[in-house]
Amino acid sequence: MSIQDNKRIVERFSSHFERSAIDEILSMMSENAIWWIKGKPHLFSGAGKKPNPKWNRSGMTYMHPYKAA
Repeated sequence: MSIQDNKRIVERFSSHFERSAIDEILSMMSENAIWWIKGKPHLFSGAGKKPNPKWNRSGMTYMHPYKAA
């Protein structure tokens, strides 16, 4: 894969975040993906390492980071 291919993937992934396209974001992530949400976990429960939330899509509530539940 070329550098240009990698850039296109990152641009597409970033555009999904800009549009809050959750399903598209998740579709680009591997099953074992982990990311970090900035903050202090003891002060903000949403902060810290997070596994890929695909398992949340079936039966569990998905909490959108920018919208009240």
